[in-house]
Amino acid sequence: EVIRLASKISDFFPETLHCMLVLNAPSFFAMTWGIIKKFIDPRTAARIQLFANRERGEKALEKLVDKSEIPSDYGGSNISLKEAFLREAADPSLLRQEIELLHCKRKGKANTKTWTLEKSETMQVTVYTRSVSPGHVTIQLNGLTFRSFDVQCLFSGNGDNNENDTAEDHAVNSTRSTDPSALGTPLPNQVTAKNLVGPGKVTVEVNDLDTAAKHHSGMSRGYFLVVGDVKKLSVDKPKA
Repeated sequence: EVIRLASKISDFFPETLHCMLVLNAPSFFAMTWGIIKKFIDPRTAARIQLFANRERGEKALEKLVDKSEIPSDYGGSNISLKEAFLREAADPSLLRQEIELLHCKRKGKANTKTWTLEKSETMQVTVYTRSVSPGHVTIQLNGLTFRSFDVQCLFSGNGDNNENDTAEDHAVNSTRSTDPSALGTPLPNQVTAKNLVGPGKVTVEVNDLDTAAKHHSGMSRGYFLVVGDVKKLSVDKPKA
């Protein structure tokens, strides 16, 4: 999907894309790249390089970007992406931030991610998406369902969410209209589940419900960014 979007951008702004490196590409994808690029504008395809081999990809990246600017995740000397996100949050009470992009295939199996919460830690899980097809999210703590909800993108003119809404409020807002003709432009949406308390395992499972309107065919679907903010559990001290 990233390559498809890059191709569209290049159609309107042909000089915008200088070079795109796709690192750690699945081997099967790298093998079929010769076929896939035939369906992309030749100008764009010539600027895209795929690397299934991690070492070769990182060496190519170093030719374009100074090593001091490259995250340690990709062989550079800069801070890791996870540490960068943590600093960007600018929340001194945040111990760490768990981040995972879950992709659910149409009519496919659910995708899951599991994190570990230590004793005296609490987690807030937020699911971000622009998927035109709703996903069913189940959050489990130590194997027991903590919260479940459906979430998809918002549609312009279909109600606004606010930061104080509960997960159920967001789910209702994001699916308020079932009439395809009433659905407008897809907009980003998010749902938050709070107060998961350790110790234990937190598992997030997302399944594509495959109910997107026909006229939204070809738009972004099935991608859900899951962010877990982990903080120390605050214990109120007894009053003297």
